[in-house]
Amino acid sequence: MSHFEPATPHHAAPGLKEYLQVLRVRKWTVLGVLALVVGSALAYSLTRTPVYEAEALVQARPTVLTTTDPAGTELNMETEVQIATSNNVAAIAAGKLGVDQSDPELLKNLEVAVEGTTEILILTYSDPNPRFAQRAAQAFAEAYLENRTETANQDLATLAAPLEQEIEEINRDLAEVQAELDENPDDAALAGRVTELVSDRAIARDELNDLAA
Repeated sequence: MSHFEPATPHHAAPGLKEYLQVLRVRKWTVLGVLALVVGSALAYSLTRTPVYEAEALVQARPTVLTTTDPAGTELNMETEVQIATSNNVAAIAAGKLGVDQSDPELLKNLEVAVEGTTEILILTYSDPNPRFAQRAAQAFAEAYLENRTETANQDLATLAAPLEQEIEEINRDLAEVQAELDENPDDAALAGRVTELVSDRAIARDELNDLAA
């Protein structure tokens, strides 16, 4: 037994007249969608909170630890950017601003860049409050400089510690040798040892003073 599928009716392709009729029907739908999109963008622009930016410029300088090395250590500006955006600097800035240093927005709103090939840092702070943006940019600039000074002082203290210890040991040895020389004023070896210790102490003091300068 054969099974026949009914033939699918054939419809003529719509002509220009039908297309125009469809466009007339859907015109207001299309215009409505466009109006909705434009209206939403306009509403977003009007309700969005404005953000202000303030800049502070800082001259980065090499750390000079001794007068015999006036040029100091060579600056790496990428490292200086990392220092300016570090938690240590943020903590100092937070203290100046009177805000919580753990606030993630504090560092998030800060951008630090290098001005061309110079040794100048550009600290840009963004905030809805223009006054706070200005204060924050200045606070971070000052905090960066204070942090650099503190680090330099720590480096000086590290270098000075062994020299101070050496001077103490020389003074102790010198006191003992001098006491022996007082009992034996004609002992040339003791006299020579005193002279040697005095010279060593003078050298160590000069090196220490060079750091302090």
